[in-house]
Amino acid sequence: MTKADLRDATLGRPDITRCGGHLFAGDAVPEVGYPHGTVPAHRSADRDGGRHVPEPPFRGGSREFAEPRRGVLPATSVAGTHQGWKPGAAVARGAEQGCSLTPHPPHSAVARHRTSDGPPTSNGGTPPRREDRFSMGTKIGFVAGPGYEDESWRLITLQYPTYGLRSTGLYAVKDKEFTVEVTLDGSEAPRAMAISVGPDVISDQAKEARYYTLEPGNNKITDKYGGMVYVSVTGSSAQKITADFSGLREAPYFELGRTTGEQWREMLEKRQTPYAELVSPHLVITVTRKTAITYQDEDQAAVLNALESSATVCEETVGLFGKSSWTPGADDRSPYSEHCVECHEKWSYGYAYAASGHLGFPADQGSIVHVLTSEGADQYWCFAHEFGHHRESWLFTPDDLTDVHNNVLSLAVGRSLGKRSRLLDQSEDGEDHYDLAFKKIDSGTAFNQFDHFERLVMMEQLRLAYGNGFWPKLFTLSRKAKFDKDSRNDQQRFDTFFELACRVAGHDLTEFFTAKWRMPVSREGKKVVADLNLPKPDEDLSKLREPKARTGVAAAAGVAPVPGGTYHCGTQDVRDLVASEPAVSAPPQERRDPVMPPRDRV
Repeated sequence: MTKADLRDATLGRPDITRCGGHLFAGDAVPEVGYPHGTVPAHRSADRDGGRHVPEPPFRGGSREFAEPRRGVLPATSVAGTHQGWKPGAAVARGAEQGCSLTPHPPHSAVARHRTSDGPPTSNGGTPPRREDRFSMGTKIGFVAGPGYEDESWRLITLQYPTYGLRSTGLYAVKDKEFTVEVTLDGSEAPRAMAISVGPDVISDQAKEARYYTLEPGNNKITDKYGGMVYVSVTGSSAQKITADFSGLREAPYFELGRTTGEQWREMLEKRQTPYAELVSPHLVITVTRKTAITYQDEDQAAVLNALESSATVCEETVGLFGKSSWTPGADDRSPYSEHCVECHEKWSYGYAYAASGHLGFPADQGSIVHVLTSEGADQYWCFAHEFGHHRESWLFTPDDLTDVHNNVLSLAVGRSLGKRSRLLDQSEDGEDHYDLAFKKIDSGTAFNQFDHFERLVMMEQLRLAYGNGFWPKLFTLSRKAKFDKDSRNDQQRFDTFFELACRVAGHDLTEFFTAKWRMPVSREGKKVVADLNLPKPDEDLSKLREPKARTGVAAAAGVAPVPGGTYHCGTQDVRDLVASEPAVSAPPQERRDPVMPPRDRV
């Protein structure tokens, strides 16, 4: 069974309406607001790193994908910068960018509880009480969830952020048969069930994980290479199964909120499997046991909590505030976890990367420290950057905005931590990215000649003008648009981004985008916005900037107001909405450390 087979089996996408290029043809534009909450500032950082990569060709799939560019750099280096990097022309659309995570859903592996008279069963998506957890065993209950391509359609992501796999913490020995006894917890079987042995890129023996179909009853599986075992169960959340595993080994397995440092070190000593895993509500981190031992004295709970906080900021920045469930709504976080994998050096091409189904941290470059150590997690840019790739949209992210839209999320994480914006980083002659961008604006430079950080200045100016609510509202509005994925090309993506930005701003931004920044917007795209009859902004947004950093002194995290704007709200924090939106009555939610749902085993 290949990934393509799994995708086809799990596909439940509804028909998509063609709209002739207009996002809201014939319909009223939906209202867009967003809930809000505060984010703790408890880490420091400022390191670039990573890039997105296309997925290699799917065997038997309908799309062609270019060979990936994978990689990482040493943790002590500041290499991996993306300012000048641009994907090659051969990179196919649909699998280019990506990265993702989710707050407070059922754990991607399992959210389940035990009944009083039987084996553990899934609870349909609401994490059970923590005291309901059970001792380690080999019988695990799963609730069916959405197919991974359905999730990509829902989130309109360029890559598949997930393959819908759930960690078991079990290891399959190479060439040794193991069995999975599947019992339906009801009369109806899920749409698709599968086992994956891998994950991708962790072994020098196999670049891709292997997939095996599961049927009700006894399933016998032998994997040529061996690896960690994952389960995919696709269907309605009313469909549940219990899987009883035998012939597998338990790997070292750290669960946030359950495993102590002492227990983790004991597992690493006694469980002699090649790999180890760490899990939190929205993360699975798979590394070699050797690497896990190297960092075994780190405070892994603190590391996971730091990564969870960064992931939550990223999700809120793209308007995913809803509680995660196995039947997610349009603006809910995914029930599936982000999978961070230590990539074998054989498949390594750089510092860190995002590919369909996982984030890669190659072993030969040392970037794994960003998900295994407190100091590495504090250097937030690498993780947030790669995570952001899994939220880049095929609806409005053209090639020239790759490594730009994802860094909108990176900047948001930095602000949540009270860190100085990377756009204020200065060259030897004292010029920051704003200065460099302003020079190119004044000189008439073509849009594709701005580097990635200079294009990020354009994105940040929209936030400075319209507040921290701008980006959540834009992403939320995009998920309500009508579209045909197969008809999208780069020009349409530019036009779509232009229209969405104008709608969210409530202003005609034609001059800002086309005259100042010279972003390529088609005549048709300009007409769509002109027909909206929006007022023009009363100030030149292309002049907005954050206060210049003082040499040798860390600049304040807040943004000083720019005089003259009646709608400018750059000094407001993540709890504030765009000025044109009515206030939300709900108070900010208190941020708490994520709580792991029980892992019920018998």
